[in-house]
Amino acid sequence: MFAAIIVVLGGWIAVGASQPISAPSASLQPGDEQRGPQLSDAETSAPLAETTHADEVQSSSLAIVEPPLLGKSAVEVLAMLTVHVADSGANYQRTQDFGEAWMDVDGNGCSTRDDILLRDLASPQLNGCKVMSGSFVDPYSGQSMSFTRGNDTSTLVQIDHMVALLNAWTSGAQRLTQDQRQRLANDPTNLLAVSDQTNQSKSASDAASWLPPFPEVHCEYAARQISVKYAYGLWVTQSEHDALAKVLESCPSQPAYRSSLGVFAAPTPTTTTSPVPPVGIVGDTGAGTYYANCSEAYAAGVSRIERGTPGYSAKLDGDDDGIACEG
Repeated sequence: MFAAIIVVLGGWIAVGASQPISAPSASLQPGDEQRGPQLSDAETSAPLAETTHADEVQSSSLAIVEPPLLGKSAVEVLAMLTVHVADSGANYQRTQDFGEAWMDVDGNGCSTRDDILLRDLASPQLNGCKVMSGSFVDPYSGQSMSFTRGNDTSTLVQIDHMVALLNAWTSGAQRLTQDQRQRLANDPTNLLAVSDQTNQSKSASDAASWLPPFPEVHCEYAARQISVKYAYGLWVTQSEHDALAKVLESCPSQPAYRSSLGVFAAPTPTTTTSPVPPVGIVGDTGAGTYYANCSEAYAAGVSRIERGTPGYSAKLDGDDDGIACEG
């Protein structure tokens, strides 16, 4: 289904197995940061995975496994997305809204996590469906890593939702059916094996507040987010749109991708004829909302509160950029 991943770092070429993939499932709450694999059966403990950083990238082509092409550029598809303020994220519940993590949506008998590991890791060693070991280059950081399955080591490699589930929830997913949301949570186009450090750093951020530290993948990363939002009819905030457009200025011919699980009618943003206060980037819990600190806001399922929206306070905006509690 997917092409082999080819990564060139410091002269080393890793070719990952091209395998059928079951759609991955979702990560975590409240911000969709990966808490690590859910180990339902006992896994053999193993030494910590050895990691080495790729200090010298001799090729600019660090490739992420590419889904089928959509036949349009990412710039064209971005122009087709609705720009709208974010819905409230206060009622977001990962499992209730998007289903259990590591579902087997393609029915191949293997967990989503193992399907993605099999797709993204080079030289994977298997025990049935389970990927026991392998190597890969974290596309977000350019860091070369070896993976060994174990209670203490599996979490070093995590599966990122490029469009975080909380971001999806606040940009139209509340209007999708449960089946559509489960497909979104398990869509290979939206999933990527990455290091725990970069996944935790990203959390539930959109492109306006976080891009991979490795700039070689910015265009691909932006295209994947745009493609997923298009496939599921999700919208973007103005700041998110502008950040994605800025990335694509350097790669106007970057293609968009076709999702194998989604392509649904766009959810219609709720409209009203009466004036309403602007909605925060993630949460809008009403006028007069007050948070003593960002921890309190995060506990309420709220983050990235824009200046002028309910819950914003200058004391929560440490860098005075107009967005408080950026996460």
